[in-house]
Amino acid sequence: MEDLKELSSILKVLSNKHRLRILQFLKNPQKYLDADSVVAGKKVCVGHIEKMSDLSQSTVSHYLTQLHKVDLVTLERKGQLTLYAYNGDRIRELSKLLESL
Repeated sequence: MEDLKELSSILKVLSNKHRLRILQFLKNPQKYLDADSVVAGKKVCVGHIEKMSDLSQSTVSHYLTQLHKVDLVTLERKGQLTLYAYNGDRIRELSKLLESL
């Protein structure tokens, strides 16, 4: 039963096309940005996501918070920057959870 509650929460977050686009971007940020803009090959700051998405900084931050709450993205703070990355392990867990239905 707990798995279904968790799955429901994740699917609610994923029901927004902009959040899905952010996940797609974070999965392969090198495809969209130059190498100097991506930290350690996969971490990106909010400003880069904002430019890619054409959404406001506050909207991007809100969407990233929602994605982080269900563990679909990870975050790392470096000084005043917050860097986000795609959480592939969590996505694979989600896939297994969906397959178990």
